[in-house]
Amino acid sequence: MSKLSKKYHNFFILRMVAILAASMIFSVGAFISIDITSRGAQASNIEWSVTLNFSETNGSTDYVAFGEAPDANDGPPVDSYDEPKPPVPPEPYIRAWFSDSLPVPYNEIMSDYRKYPDTYKVWNLSVRWVPSDYVTSTSTTISWNILEVDDSEYISVFLYDGGGNPLKDILTQNSYTFTCSAMIPQSFTIICEDLNNPPETPGKPSGETDGYHGTSYTYNTSTTDLDGDDISYFFNWNDGTNSGWIGPYANGEICSTSHAWQSPGMYNISVQAKDVYEEESGWSPQLLIAMENRAPNIPSNPSPVNGTAGVDTNAALSWTGGDPDTGDIVTYDIYFGSETSPPKIVSKQSSTSFAPSLSTETTYYWRIVAWDNYGLYSTGPVWSFTTASSSPGPGPSPPEPNVAPTANASASETIGLIGVLLTFDGSQSIDQDGYIKDWSWDFGDDTNETGEIVTHAYSNSGTYKVTLTVTDDDDAKDEDSITVVIVTANSPPSNPIVAGETTGKKNVEYQFTAISTDADNDNISYIFDWGDGSTSITGLFPNSTSTMQNHTWTSPGIFIVSVYAEDENNAISDTVELTVLIDVQYCDNIGHFIDSDSDGIYDLFYSNMTGDKTVLGQKDGSYLIDSDGDGNWDYIYNQTTGTTTQFKEETIDEIPWTVIAVILVALAVISIIIYFYKKGYF
Repeated sequence: MSKLSKKYHNFFILRMVAILAASMIFSVGAFISIDITSRGAQASNIEWSVTLNFSETNGSTDYVAFGEAPDANDGPPVDSYDEPKPPVPPEPYIRAWFSDSLPVPYNEIMSDYRKYPDTYKVWNLSVRWVPSDYVTSTSTTISWNILEVDDSEYISVFLYDGGGNPLKDILTQNSYTFTCSAMIPQSFTIICEDLNNPPETPGKPSGETDGYHGTSYTYNTSTTDLDGDDISYFFNWNDGTNSGWIGPYANGEICSTSHAWQSPGMYNISVQAKDVYEEESGWSPQLLIAMENRAPNIPSNPSPVNGTAGVDTNAALSWTGGDPDTGDIVTYDIYFGSETSPPKIVSKQSSTSFAPSLSTETTYYWRIVAWDNYGLYSTGPVWSFTTASSSPGPGPSPPEPNVAPTANASASETIGLIGVLLTFDGSQSIDQDGYIKDWSWDFGDDTNETGEIVTHAYSNSGTYKVTLTVTDDDDAKDEDSITVVIVTANSPPSNPIVAGETTGKKNVEYQFTAISTDADNDNISYIFDWGDGSTSITGLFPNSTSTMQNHTWTSPGIFIVSVYAEDENNAISDTVELTVLIDVQYCDNIGHFIDSDSDGIYDLFYSNMTGDKTVLGQKDGSYLIDSDGDGNWDYIYNQTTGTTTQFKEETIDEIPWTVIAVILVALAVISIIIYFYKKGYF
């Protein structure tokens, strides 16, 4: 072969080697590209998508995408729209990701699509700058296409910093530039909001318009929401009670609920709706219903059985009574004697039994009249029985002197509100040698009532002396009096406003203040639960007067201080809580530090993962954390910046797999060149 031919031959070989090397590099690049894009199964059912591009002054770039799809979920769990970020490139690099509390490898999401449509969505965005020297900060710009954002259904799309401060209106501005410190993740949120329409006013409730008090009836309603939101319903029963919020129900779904009115009367039922964003509709048209009262059951099942002969003179009478309307108070008039039309001897006793004095060989007639507490009554038939003849023995004993009855009103209610029925109960009254035939009540407001158990409502507040007078079968009487206090409905104090230190050291006294107001201008006391097993109860303060209370904790910990207000009439507010860290500091969401000896240096780490405490390490002013208790450092906490990063041994640098791939390609090319050289082609 001539020199010229050999020269062209060698050139051909070199060109083939170069083509082979380029092909291998292209193949590796293609493999990298395929690997990255195949990490998330990008479904095609995306309603809208926005790409955020990141660039910094040294030339590093990155991007993430967010949006909505009808079949996506908001995570967890992971779905096909959650695309994890590829492995980190060689330093320096800028890296951005979304966080949704998803497990590895989805804890850093490259594409985060959520359920469509909605009126409110939040995306949590993080950005980290990793320079070659791990120290130098950079200027970073986030940019986006406004037209992409405009494709969404939202009328407000804002970029906020980690503290919730608005930075940019993404719908009208296309970029945001900020200084990105080295190694410290920068937190942002993207909040999308749409105008939320309240539900339409529900239709008039449907259901029974006539019924009986004490019986439960079912009522239905429904409405729609222009935004397609789920809906809850609130029924006002017009008797001082309500259903509370029921639901949520699907948009347009019928809501059914039941209610029983405890008193007869006319009631207007109305209903209100609200969506999942607490937007409430107007009140529906009212449904007028009538709850009637039914008379008590006709007394039946007499004992002794009607017409029975040979009844023992010690026998007691009994019968079956009751009322078809649940909750009614039923009392009984007893008519008894040897006449065929017996006289009334007992008025409105509550028991369904009676023990009269009986003579031998006598026919007795009796009947029962049942009364309810609304004035309706039912009359039973006249029954009869005949007593047995006397057995041989001594003659009758001379009559004993009558013992007067004992009145007892202690089973009555003694505290109530204006216009609310109270129950007055004289059933504890007794007569030792006969029976009580009459119970008479004087309520102390110029009104009276008869019966063993009665109800009464007062029209004015005040203190009333209520007197019960009982009369026995020999017309002997006795009285018992009770005191009844009637007040206006008392409003509880407002939830107290509590202020004080939220961080501190053990064995140091700290001051806390609380203040509440009372709509009734009542005096107020405050109850402090310090979270360490101790409490403080103040005296009564004038309305809207603050109290100052001091407390010292003797050990480190996280203490929940609970405070509520109580007025002089024992109405209490809801409890307000304040978290106080004593020689403790939170460490992101992985746990907290504990300074056990209160010297300003944290000694222990409490892990949220395990619930155990481990000893902290220190390095260059930072804390080393063993979060899982395996003896190895997992995190490093920088006190200066207040950031937590994963711990990485300095002696071992992780080489990105892309660099390894390029090195392998280069080695392959060099090996080929050496091979051809040894074969004499060069």
